[in-house]
Amino acid sequence: MVMKSFFVICLVCVSFSLSSQTSSKQGLYWGVRIGGYFAHAKEADFYNGLHSEQSTLSSLLEQEYYYDAIAEYFNDDFSLYNQTPIMKYNPTVSVGGLLHYYISSPTAVYVHASLVQLQSKGVFQIQLASPLQGTQFGDNVQQGSIHGKEQRFMFDFGLQHSFIGSRSYTPYLYGGVSILSMQVVDHTFSIANVEGSFSYYNEQSGNSYFSSFAYGPQLGCGMHFPVQKRTVFIGAEFDYVAFQHMQKDFSLQTKIMCKVEM
Repeated sequence: MVMKSFFVICLVCVSFSLSSQTSSKQGLYWGVRIGGYFAHAKEADFYNGLHSEQSTLSSLLEQEYYYDAIAEYFNDDFSLYNQTPIMKYNPTVSVGGLLHYYISSPTAVYVHASLVQLQSKGVFQIQLASPLQGTQFGDNVQQGSIHGKEQRFMFDFGLQHSFIGSRSYTPYLYGGVSILSMQVVDHTFSIANVEGSFSYYNEQSGNSYFSSFAYGPQLGCGMHFPVQKRTVFIGAEFDYVAFQHMQKDFSLQTKIMCKVEM
């Protein structure tokens, strides 16, 4: 659904293209950005129930309230199955704005600001104390799920260059720096009829949420073409960023973007 909506927007832009002439540009232009955002699964591992200092998945399941409710549902004692949940993000939509300051007609300094909301999901397992009838011990495994939701605000800046020629569609390339802040909106687990939340309360700061930031190089490329008095850019964008809370390992965040310059 996300990608279908994005491609519909791109097709509408193309259908209103009236001219193939590239006008000379100088000075400041503004515009909007929308596109598909594909986050790297490495950061989704943050939600696997092992990284919260205040409440891990194992410590939550061992709390009397949750343990008794789950044990009552299955009518059996249980333990957390020794397997790390595999988490992944769902593709989503990124929206934002842009500023282009043209130093010369083909070259501009760009500033991007974008917002995206991500959802991640994974599966964990518990092992009941009593095996199922007719099976060996250890076969009686039940599944639960972990859900995470976060917001990311991205601020990018750098240089963009268009390879102007006689073609109807003009290739462009840009490179710069991407700075990103993230905040956890929701982090829960569920199994059977039981739901629980992970805690991020910090006594020193008084905050009950988790936030972090990332930074790294950015590269983008694609084609742009005039649409009435505007310019439409369609292409791909790649951010190779390192998150502070993930031991500063770099990972690739991929975007398919449509930008409209006013």
